[in-house]
Amino acid sequence: MNSIEQTISGLEKLITMIRFEKEKILPHIIPGIMLFISLPAYASVLYNIYLGNNDFTSLWYTRLATLYVGYILSSAYSAYRIYKLLHRHLVDSGITSYYWLKKINDIDSIIKLYKTGLFKRELSSPITVFLITLFSGGLAYPIFLFLAERTLRNHAYGEESKFINKPITNTIGVEHGLLFLAATILTIGLYLIYWGYRIISIYNKHLDIIHGNHPDLPKIRYVVVIGHEEDIPILSLGLVFAGIVFYGLAGLYGFPCYLPSTIGYGALLGYVALSYRRTSFSKQVLITYGFVYLVFLATTAIGFISAPTYADFYEKVGRQLSEISSNDLSVLLSTIYLNNLAISIVSVSPLIGATYLGLGLGNSGLIYGIALSISILHGDFSKLLLPIMPHAILELLAYSIFVAISTRIICEETKKTITWLLLGISVLLFAAIIESFLIIASSTS
Repeated sequence: MNSIEQTISGLEKLITMIRFEKEKILPHIIPGIMLFISLPAYASVLYNIYLGNNDFTSLWYTRLATLYVGYILSSAYSAYRIYKLLHRHLVDSGITSYYWLKKINDIDSIIKLYKTGLFKRELSSPITVFLITLFSGGLAYPIFLFLAERTLRNHAYGEESKFINKPITNTIGVEHGLLFLAATILTIGLYLIYWGYRIISIYNKHLDIIHGNHPDLPKIRYVVVIGHEEDIPILSLGLVFAGIVFYGLAGLYGFPCYLPSTIGYGALLGYVALSYRRTSFSKQVLITYGFVYLVFLATTAIGFISAPTYADFYEKVGRQLSEISSNDLSVLLSTIYLNNLAISIVSVSPLIGATYLGLGLGNSGLIYGIALSISILHGDFSKLLLPIMPHAILELLAYSIFVAISTRIICEETKKTITWLLLGISVLLFAAIIESFLIIASSTS
């Protein structure tokens, strides 16, 4: 018996010991259920703490907020379990695939498939994932889910391409991580239920497709693509309106939980801008601008629908604005411009900058929505004109430019990036000048 035959014989014994077992779905949808129940209450508690309300413990929803602990614990376990499964599967699948390729003497495929797949996988250890998820209060869970799903899809795509000559599982990019985060937050956790279900379904279907005939070579059993093909504008529009429905209704029924929505909308803006980063800069800015405008209107709608719930917040912001207000044009101009510029410069941060922009944009929209509700209640409809005022149009355009830059800053030429930055800064300046003159004119009339 030669060395190759001995190697195959030894591998056959090892292969027969490997078991590819499917995973139960239930443990991985529990975090989404817990988050959906507890997020509005938990965010409302944080809102009351921010306002300095010491009597919030008497509010009925504080009991629901304690269920957020259930989300933290269940998400930590789910993350640990998923990463443990993937670590073991990548090794077992790698050994099995090596056996198949060795048997047909396909050395080139061994090098190509596993040099980048098995030996360079980007997965933290299950214990590390568990501890980070636990001590981050569950905030890291969506990030770990995305990294796990991307690794799983890449692995499945590679094996399907090689062994059944037909990739059934589509791969995903960084922009999908922002999409999944936005969908999770804007649906108050409902999407997380589906997300957990989807990852385990992909894993179980992969076992059927590639390892269903174990230890023999796989036979194709599915013709339906396990994909993530989406129509970006339609999907993004759906999430914009989902945020209005969920957070508008939450505010209407006494849950002041708008803060997560600003993060969700910021992630959505990042997803849209990143999805169009390979188009021309002008097209990317134009599409992003449309969604920046929509996000502002969406958060305005949330503030308008739930104005009574945010009355204390509106009063606090009003006091802060009155302290820095001035009739001096130069002081007013510098205040407005530097405030908007600070938000914009931070939003240039690669990938995550749009999330920060969402905070500023969401706060502005919420406050405007509350002010609009109060003015209409008193028969004053003049504030309806704000979204079409020149300074508002220019300010939102500048934000769109900065978000687009954040998706290109890593790979674009420095000269182009500086040119775009100067353009955005200039647009912001014009917006601040117009707004300052309008404020001075209205105060003296």
